[in-house]
Amino acid sequence: PNIGTRKSKLSFFFLKKYVQFLFEVFFSRKTDIAIISMSLSEKSIYKFLPALLALKIKGQKLFGMMHDGSPANHQKKYNFFTRKIFKLIFEKIIDGNLVLGSSQKHQWKKLFPKLKIVEIYGARQNPKISITKDRQRLTYISHFFASKGQFDLIKVWDKVNPKLKENFILTLAGGNQDEAYLKKILENQRDRLEIIID
Repeated sequence: PNIGTRKSKLSFFFLKKYVQFLFEVFFSRKTDIAIISMSLSEKSIYKFLPALLALKIKGQKLFGMMHDGSPANHQKKYNFFTRKIFKLIFEKIIDGNLVLGSSQKHQWKKLFPKLKIVEIYGARQNPKISITKDRQRLTYISHFFASKGQFDLIKVWDKVNPKLKENFILTLAGGNQDEAYLKKILENQRDRLEIIID
């Protein structure tokens, strides 16, 4: 996490951790498939490139787990050199992409027709999931920031028909990140809502 985050800055501590990270990648035990969860921000492209190369040199089969939006939109923002790195990664280094949803699959196919794209389901989309028990817990796990939308979810929860949610509990769980925002959520506790901090 210290290496991959967008907020990590170039410093002695970062470089030390980054070199350590690359050694760990290079000397790690080989597995059948390595799945790399990476962002398409410009900083992340450069941070992940040496690690991807290290795995490629090892002969590791590589898949990227893509959770960002449209790759084309990201590419438009890159400078000339970053565009070249972007194409190098997805044409020469990784073996395929795991994407969430058919629209993302279509976008990647358009950019890289020869790249193997595998569509996977998040729990909310999986058609095989069905409710079988009498009581169910709906769980949302994330840091407590306004941008994460917990408060919006509470408002939506309020509008659900009481009869429909008789057998459900909504659980919000996450780190105590924004004191003011968390206080606002805690002040809005109600029936069938559970809040777990840290």
